[in-house]
Amino acid sequence: MSKTAVSFVLNGTGSIGEETRQRVLDAARELNYQPSMVARGLRMRRTGTVGVLVPDLFGPFFFAIFAGVEATLAPKGYMCFLGNANEDPSRQESVLRNLAGWRVDGVILAPLVDHGRTRPDAVPLDSTRVVFVDREPEAVGLPADSYPSVCSNNLDAAREATLHLLHCTQGPVAFIGPEASTGPISLRALGYRQAMEEAGRPAMEAVGHGDSRDIGHALATGLLDRSGPPPAFFAATNPCGLGVYS
Repeated sequence: MSKTAVSFVLNGTGSIGEETRQRVLDAARELNYQPSMVARGLRMRRTGTVGVLVPDLFGPFFFAIFAGVEATLAPKGYMCFLGNANEDPSRQESVLRNLAGWRVDGVILAPLVDHGRTRPDAVPLDSTRVVFVDREPEAVGLPADSYPSVCSNNLDAAREATLHLLHCTQGPVAFIGPEASTGPISLRALGYRQAMEEAGRPAMEAVGHGDSRDIGHALATGLLDRSGPPPAFFAATNPCGLGVYS
């Protein structure tokens, strides 16, 4: 039996008689044959894979994004790879290079911000389709139209949350979060400031280097130990919010 006939049967292409097709399928089952997806990807110039790269895996947010991506792509025959930069620019670059090496068909990227702005266009993704999630290209110093993006409205959400807290209390609302000059956290800080200005109340901000429960705890403790402690807190991140609770 020719290689071409076997290839036609296993790939579902060409015109092959039923007897020959059944013989090939029986032999494949007996040998436990599994096709090489790498070889198929090289031949077809698509691998049926998508990479999802996130800055960290703390809390449910990025897991939920990955679950949504996988639920959408799996019925279309795609496999998803999850990469974690772990807040490390060199690791982010390494994961991006590996995804490019695997010739993934697309990358869904939540890039690091305020870490030297590792630019994804410095990585050889070539013609790979890239979509930003949770942060816009401008957050890493790229033009707004360089990549499509899907983001929350951090600024308006933070403004509305702060106005709600201001409505619930007569005292100051304190902002707690990591230091950030760009990205979602900086937009939340801006929304907080807009709400405080709109309400005619002074801002009270406590920021730290890094994002963790310990930092949130230390920042909240510092504000609560002073005279006239704030009766309400706006925590810019989940880790800092848990620190405030503790």
